[in-house]
Amino acid sequence: MEQTPPIRFAESRGARIAYQDWGSGPPVVAIPPAAQNIEAAWEWPSLRQMFERFGSFCRYVHYDKRGTGSSDRSVRVPHVDDRVDDLKAVMDAAGIERAHLFAQSEGGVTTLLFAAAYPHRVESLVMVGSGARIFTHELTADERAEQIAIRTMFAQVWGTPDSLAVPLFAPSRVDDDEFRTWFQRYERLSAGYESLRDLLIQMIDMDATDVIGEIEAPMLVIHRSGDQAMPIEVGRELADRAREATFIELPGDDHFAFLGDLDSWMTPMERFVTGTVQ
Repeated sequence: MEQTPPIRFAESRGARIAYQDWGSGPPVVAIPPAAQNIEAAWEWPSLRQMFERFGSFCRYVHYDKRGTGSSDRSVRVPHVDDRVDDLKAVMDAAGIERAHLFAQSEGGVTTLLFAAAYPHRVESLVMVGSGARIFTHELTADERAEQIAIRTMFAQVWGTPDSLAVPLFAPSRVDDDEFRTWFQRYERLSAGYESLRDLLIQMIDMDATDVIGEIEAPMLVIHRSGDQAMPIEVGRELADRAREATFIELPGDDHFAFLGDLDSWMTPMERFVTGTVQ
């Protein structure tokens, strides 16, 4: 693709949700992780490569959650129920009645809640480096307080040379100065301090494990074995609790799916969504 798809907006509860729509084939709607910027993401070569691969086998729609990226950033960041409504608003605005849902990272919780609430609008779920919750056990009061402090510190250095995002989410690129510099800019374009802090703290308590068994749509769960941001145990838990799920464990430490071997997870996803691989 020589040009990036135009930004469009879906109206949802007084906020404009930015989305892009391209490609042809079965519709796939991607649910955003904590914070991203769908417009700036096209700048990094492996992200563009991933997007172009999606467009080769499906109609792909992705969006920025309210309070982040190219969506309205003057409004508060959404709670989980609002995120479900925003996903529905994007699908409605794009004219998509039923879709395959693609989740990465914390986007899994919204995806599962949507699939439980609107089963008639979900063809399947593809979960990459994702799960129904962040932790595999209920945190004690001391553990929760510690998590709040850690996440506050993470937000404070977000978008600066001291950012902790690359070591945690992309350890294979820690020594890549070009990537680190670009990603610091990308962080600033994705969310400000207060929005990011709110999102990170919300993640502590997000939990959709209770609805997994209600979901009738088949799932493809893909997880890298060394992912520290979202441990593989949460992916296994999701697959074990699901009515119908295929679990694929891949080598690697990067949480970001666009890094590393794209074919290792995009090929099984393409086959899962379309029944074949081009």
